[in-house]
Amino acid sequence: MQLTVQIICEDQIFDFECSNSVDLKGRLLLAEAQREWLRAHESRDDEADSPWYLDGSGERLPADELFRRSPWALVGGAGGNVKLLNRILNIDTGEASFNLPEQYGGEWFRWVGERARDDRLHADGD
Repeated sequence: MQLTVQIICEDQIFDFECSNSVDLKGRLLLAEAQREWLRAHESRDDEADSPWYLDGSGERLPADELFRRSPWALVGGAGGNVKLLNRILNIDTGEASFNLPEQYGGEWFRWVGERARDDRLHADGD
């Protein structure tokens, strides 16, 4: 069963058709004007000197800050909107995938990367 919800990016509202009830994978139901807006948004992100998801040193932000700065949110009810991270977006087809805060594995992946780097340093130093 597919469920349609609304997702916001900045001041734009999009209908999103979820393909399952476990996570936010599916497709944005896009009109041509919305596709053009997303292309312009993507272009602004690509041209930015400091993208919203990086700190001043060019490192990826910690998870809490990533979600706070993300332009994407799931339209909520009485509890308000829930910030999202966009993982995949094909503007032509509308195919998209988003992470909710509780689904995000960024810090775990960062820890694994740091651990692997530490292990290599120790192996090289022996």
